[in-house]
Amino acid sequence: MENIPFISIIVPVYNGESIIDECINSLLNLNYPINKYELIIVDNNSKDNTSHIISKYPVKYALETKKGSYAARNKGIKLAEGEILLFTDSDCIADKDWIINIIKPFRDSRVGAVGGKTITYNPTTIVEKYLESISALDNESSIKSKRPSIATANAAFRKNILGQVGFFDETFTSGGDYDISWRIHNLGYILAYEHNSIIFHKHGTDFKSLFNKEFRYGCGNVQLFKKHFDKNRFRLGGYVQILYTLLIQIPFRFLSVILRKRDKMMHIAVPFCILIRNIGYKSGMIYGCIKYKTIYL
Repeated sequence: MENIPFISIIVPVYNGESIIDECINSLLNLNYPINKYELIIVDNNSKDNTSHIISKYPVKYALETKKGSYAARNKGIKLAEGEILLFTDSDCIADKDWIINIIKPFRDSRVGAVGGKTITYNPTTIVEKYLESISALDNESSIKSKRPSIATANAAFRKNILGQVGFFDETFTSGGDYDISWRIHNLGYILAYEHNSIIFHKHGTDFKSLFNKEFRYGCGNVQLFKKHFDKNRFRLGGYVQILYTLLIQIPFRFLSVILRKRDKMMHIAVPFCILIRNIGYKSGMIYGCIKYKTIYL
């Protein structure tokens, strides 16, 4: 395996004392020669015991005081020595063959970035099971769309291409992975999907975390739209979906449980999850329109 590339794995973390141990352990035990990859953990100025936990491991530690995961990722890029840069998040656990599989598409010189499959880790709550059922973080559909994008929970980039397009836009709180993917795609590079490259993701476990995540997505999408399209847009679909879920789907589910004695918990919970996602996302968009002074609703 002498000709295999040297890899840099970059993980941003903020207040991750409860999750960073398991993440680091998975990344230090991959099926790839230990002298052919480095692990860079970027602490985004955590206020808990994160930095102390990281210090126990043979990794590169970096501190980024500028708030935001994209600033932390850029810090890691600047320190990276690998020709291919891999990204995941602190609430993720890597499959042992993650590196081996995600670098396979780079055999084609036209490939600039690769995304893999992200699977819900050990789902137990209603929200986790719901997110698992819709494959919320699976890169495949995003990568195969007309404007392909790769989520940074499971992503790989050629370092020299990031030098061409620029690093992550640190003004984003969400959507920066779409932004950098589009910039790479616009240069004519292929964004590839590798289904055998697997990351296990620990989702938020409750309705509040689901709402907050969708709120960030909604706000980030407004900023993304303004940066790349710079025009106003209004779509009724999301608002119609909210009304449909609230007035028709939820009452119907309650009725079907009573009449058919179906699995009560998940059967009723699913439309509530849909409703919370849509309300969170649209609320984020409204906030984003005010913040970025544009109309994208």
